[in-house]
Amino acid sequence: MRVLISVISHGQRTLVQEFLLSLDRYLTASEYEVVVCVTNNLEDLPWDEKFKKFSLYTIQNINPKGFGDNHNSAFSAYNSDLFFIVNPDILLCQEMRLDWLIHQIPQYGLASPCIISPSGDIEDFCRTDPSLMNLVMRRIGIKTSGIPSRYTWIAGMFMMFHSNFYRAIKGFDTRYFMYVEDCDLCKAIRLNSGELRVLHEYEVIHAAQRASNRLSKHSWWHVKSLIKFWLKTARQYPKI
Repeated sequence: MRVLISVISHGQRTLVQEFLLSLDRYLTASEYEVVVCVTNNLEDLPWDEKFKKFSLYTIQNINPKGFGDNHNSAFSAYNSDLFFIVNPDILLCQEMRLDWLIHQIPQYGLASPCIISPSGDIEDFCRTDPSLMNLVMRRIGIKTSGIPSRYTWIAGMFMMFHSNFYRAIKGFDTRYFMYVEDCDLCKAIRLNSGELRVLHEYEVIHAAQRASNRLSKHSWWHVKSLIKFWLKTARQYPKI
C-alpha cells in the first residue's frame, strides 16, 4: 500500500526541511510505502537528500500554480492508495503510526490530526463556512478556542484521504488560486455525505504563516476566493 504525501514549497526550503526531518524521525511505516512529493512552486534547488523512512521526489513548476492545482498535480503524478496534504509549516511531534492512522481515515471523507500551535494551544483549524460576520470577528481577534462542537470545514493544514475518494470528488477546484479551496472541498465532501473527522489522539504542530494578514497581494487573493466561494455556494455543487 502506498501513501503519497504532498507538500508545496513557496521558497520555503527551511520549513520543508524541518517537516521532512520530523517525518523521518517520527514516522512508523511498517508495511506501507511512503512517497513524499515536494512541489517547488517557485524556482529552487532540487531535493536530492536521502531519508530513511520515505522516498522523496520533486516537481519543479515553470510558472507558479495555485494551492489546489499543485496538490491535484502531485496526486495525478504518483499512484497511491492514501493521499495526505501537508503544509510546509507543519512539524510532527509524536509517533506517526501509519498502521493505526490509516484505519482512522473515513472511506468517504477526510481526516485531520489535531493541529496545535508551538505553545501547545489548539489552533482554529475547524471552522464554519466563511461569512461577512465571522470574517469580521476573526479580523478583530475574536476566535473560537479549542475545537467547536459544530464545524463545516477543516483547514487544509494536514488532510488525509483515501485516494479513491479524492479522485471521485475530483480533488480541489483549481479555479481558486489560493485560500478557501479547502473550505470548498469540505463543502463538496459534506454534500456527498462524506465525513470530516478530527483525530483528537494525534497532534501535529503548526507554525502559522499568516500571509493574508500581512501582504496586500495575498489579501486580494483571499477576497477573490471568498467571492468565488459565495457565488458557487449559490449554485449547485456536483454530486459523485
